[in-house]
Amino acid sequence: ALLARFAGHGYAQEAAAACLAHGWQERGLKRIVALTALENERSIRLLGKLGFAFERLIRLEPNGPESRLFARSAPE
Repeated sequence: ALLARFAGHGYAQEAAAACLAHGWQERGLKRIVALTALENERSIRLLGKLGFAFERLIRLEPNGPESRLFARSAPE
């Protein structure tokens, strides 16, 4: 999450790309998932730019709100 005054400057994309690179290269992860609120269009667009694909809606708690689950496999 970013404060409003920092939105739109590419910081989220840069930070997320660095996290992905760390996961793939340093941790050897084969798959990374991301969650967003249903209405969080900015995060959904960012995940698309980063190569994530929507998989399904999930609830983290039985009566909690639904979230969107996105996933991306490691590059080969």
